[in-house]
Amino acid sequence: GLEPNHHPLPLPQDIFAKLADKKIFTQIDLSDAYLQVDVDEESRKMLTINTHKGLFQFNRLSPGVKPAPGEFQHIVDSMIADLDDTSCYLDDIIVASNSLDE
Repeated sequence: GLEPNHHPLPLPQDIFAKLADKKIFTQIDLSDAYLQVDVDEESRKMLTINTHKGLFQFNRLSPGVKPAPGEFQHIVDSMIADLDDTSCYLDDIIVASNSLDE
């Protein structure tokens, strides 16, 4: 189900400190980031919306759901954990280097 996710968001000052000595930066904004994450069958029941055309369930993580930020941050943090000059804040990934060759 949609259990609360307490994965911490990084503090901006920690991101700045990690990338402070870099000269070149690339920023990647993940489009519709939360909607890229599947949710399980049980969670879909809790993501039901009622419209004039009937009931609909989200099959993907909805941006307005309380555990969404922590869950998404956890997913991306685990994906970039081995990348030294990369940081993520929610749906924004920053890649830094000292030269174009890096």
